[in-house]
Amino acid sequence: MKRKLMITVLVLCLSLSIALPASAAETTSAQNSIKQIQMTHVNVPFTNESVDQVGQASTKDAVVINGITNYLYPTFDDLDSALVKLKSKIPDYYRLVEKQVDLTEAYDRLYTEY
Repeated sequence: MKRKLMITVLVLCLSLSIALPASAAETTSAQNSIKQIQMTHVNVPFTNESVDQVGQASTKDAVVINGITNYLYPTFDDLDSALVKLKSKIPDYYRLVEKQVDLTEAYDRLYTEY
């Protein structure tokens, strides 16, 4: 169970920090086909057995491009509580995230509080 939780949280964290670059030709073509783009706030619950053990998560924002809604990444609804639970349930993974990600910059607070 801990391994499954760790893998799920790792995938979520990595997906937040990794983006595949698009080639210049693909970018130009995509830019030319965009007629309308807007950001919107949404509240779409994200359920996953492993993530639910750490805290509730939801997708809070979306980008609407030419009328098609593209949901952004889900985030924890109560980040403080999720970090405390993550640290207590799988401290080794928490330390790995702590080394790889500047939590102070990401969350605009000192992560050492947790």
